[in-house]
Amino acid sequence: MEQFPAHRGGRRPDRAQLDQAHRVRAHQQRGRRDLDEEQHAESRGLDAQRDAAKSDIVKKLARKTARAQGALTILAHPLWTGNSLDVALRGGFEGVEVYNHVCHWLNGKDDGRAHWNALLEQNPNTLAFSVDDAHLRPEHPGWNGGWIVVNTHAFTREALFQSIWKGNFYASCGPEFHTIELNGRRLHVTTSSVQFIRLVGPGSEGERLGSFDGEVLYEASFILPEKWSYAYLEIENLNGKRAWSNPLLEQ
Repeated sequence: MEQFPAHRGGRRPDRAQLDQAHRVRAHQQRGRRDLDEEQHAESRGLDAQRDAAKSDIVKKLARKTARAQGALTILAHPLWTGNSLDVALRGGFEGVEVYNHVCHWLNGKDDGRAHWNALLEQNPNTLAFSVDDAHLRPEHPGWNGGWIVVNTHAFTREALFQSIWKGNFYASCGPEFHTIELNGRRLHVTTSSVQFIRLVGPGSEGERLGSFDGEVLYEASFILPEKWSYAYLEIENLNGKRAWSNPLLEQ
């Protein structure tokens, strides 16, 4: 059985749901075409302030319409696209791609963690996604490098999306979270074999277990500091592959 922290409103699946939870390994692509194109448009760096203002209005309307239809808006490959932190903060996104496998192959600009942490400062409920962005074409050979694992009571589109909205999933490039248990501010996590288990907080704040001597870890316990506005877990295996929980603090 796997337990992951709930997200929206701090609600968690009940015991019956957890007992019949399915672990779903979802190889994520970019999602809805309109949102993906919107993010490419945002990256073009329009020269004229007037045009930039028009572009912002169009993009805000597109996001508003998408949300009204129940969509989840995710900032895709921000480092590869060249999005500044200001652009990310203006977007009001519900999630960020912290890892993009195609971008890793293209030019190594796969990392969205700086943008995620900036958004967490603004909205401590911001979700983290790891994706393949698989185009499934011969000229794009990379796949099976990034995914999310969803804790859900049923293998249906509706149940999956509900769990994703709640943050009841984790993002991974390989390592696995087996359980994440939070009682008050006492946190206990069990994992697949990893080299590092990190509790990450705002700015330079953080705690960790692990070393560079090859020792393998399978669990860790932490106390969440009272002053932190957000916190998440990051695990890393001996091959340098990582996985991330969603925000642990209920906001």
